[in-house]
Amino acid sequence: AEEGWPEPSVTLNNYCSDLYWSDKILLDLLSVRERGIPTNQLGRYILEKIREFEQAFDAAEIPLKKDIPYFFGAALKKVSNWLGHKTFLPEYFSPLVDELHTAEKTAAMDYIGLDYYDPFAAHMFRHPVWWDHEFKDKSLRSWLMNSVTSKWWDWRVLPRGMRFFCDYYSKEFGNRPVLIAENGMAIRRRVDNKNTLRRDRMTRSHFLRVHFEEITNIVRSDIPLFGYLHWSLFDNYEWGTFTPRFGLYSINYAKDPARLVEDQLGDRPADTYAGLIELFRSETRPEPASLTRRAG
Repeated sequence: AEEGWPEPSVTLNNYCSDLYWSDKILLDLLSVRERGIPTNQLGRYILEKIREFEQAFDAAEIPLKKDIPYFFGAALKKVSNWLGHKTFLPEYFSPLVDELHTAEKTAAMDYIGLDYYDPFAAHMFRHPVWWDHEFKDKSLRSWLMNSVTSKWWDWRVLPRGMRFFCDYYSKEFGNRPVLIAENGMAIRRRVDNKNTLRRDRMTRSHFLRVHFEEITNIVRSDIPLFGYLHWSLFDNYEWGTFTPRFGLYSINYAKDPARLVEDQLGDRPADTYAGLIELFRSETRPEPASLTRRAG
């Protein structure tokens, strides 16, 4: 502040998931001081919060495709929740709770940051695909497991789920503003750079259009969404493989590092993104939520 810089706003930006133990539990733990939860009530508090979350998720009736892999994924989610109930030990989190209660500020976060891809645990499996295993481990076990578990290009497209998480998380944490910090889709581009369509035949431009429609609906409602970031600007290779492509601009890494406006499928998602932003600015009259500092 002495140098003239504004005070930064803080969040916990986590990978959004409907599996409570891998996502929302972290936000609930960070909120114990705001909610007046002492260490000796932590176990009861967490079990109450998971029950509330599961009830809200069921009531939202998000249209998940209930194919055969879905039922295996849903069963594994139930097992994970059961194990979470049985193995959660509040005493392990006592140092965190004690630190939060002695911190300078009451609030541990100013806004909610969400990475929204395919956050549904029931989608962790897919119908077997035997030809897209490109990992270094070539063992039979690795090949079989990776053939039935979803890959980046198998992630389902469900914009309606984005609305649920923005709305529920904001209301849960004092109507905090929400930032969609990441949202994107992967296209599979094989090692030989040959074209490969997604199973749903979706292009990135179509993905952008259906998500922008949902974002517009969110902004026009009472959900305090103040920003949306698409992942990513150009193809990046953070997953240890060149195959999943997330970029608005594509890159043919085998040739040169030039950013290409048109991808291998003939789509021009960067142009689509720019056009949607202009359309959003011209047609969306209600002001998006602002990011304001919270007292504490």
